[in-house]
Amino acid sequence: NHSLQKKLADTTEENRKVNQELKSLKTKNDSLEKTVDGMKEENGKLKQSLAGAAEEHRQVTQKLSNLETELDSLKSTAVEKDQAIADMKQKLTIIEEEKSAQADQIEQLNEKIEGKEKQLMDMNEATEMMHKKVDDLKSELEKHEKTEAALKSSVEATEGYSAQIKTDLE
Repeated sequence: NHSLQKKLADTTEENRKVNQELKSLKTKNDSLEKTVDGMKEENGKLKQSLAGAAEEHRQVTQKLSNLETELDSLKSTAVEKDQAIADMKQKLTIIEEEKSAQADQIEQLNEKIEGKEKQLMDMNEATEMMHKKVDDLKSELEKHEKTEAALKSSVEATEGYSAQIKTDLE
């Protein structure tokens, strides 16, 4: 009897749990039916949106086609500009080469100028030395002229004295 009561209590408890689960499943089913109804309604709205989206897609596709045409035009312009840039770069390279050659020529001319300036400084130094020698020679010449004048005076005096001695001797 006790075992039957235990079994009955277990079965009653199990029945209560099954009833509770059944009630929970019915609640979930009702909720799912509402969700399905809502989805059906949403599906109808989506079909309408899809029709609108299809028209919008057609318009976007047309715009995309127009943009692709414009892009092709821009690419063509870019190719032309790239060619113009390449031509300018080539001209710039030629100008830089000419500039480099001119810089070499300028450097050579500067070296020549430096050589001429050194030569001029050497000539100026030589001229100054010549002027000093000329001044020295002038001083020496003046000394010689004074000595010559003194010697002439002495010779004249000696000749005068000699003439007097000659006169005195005669």
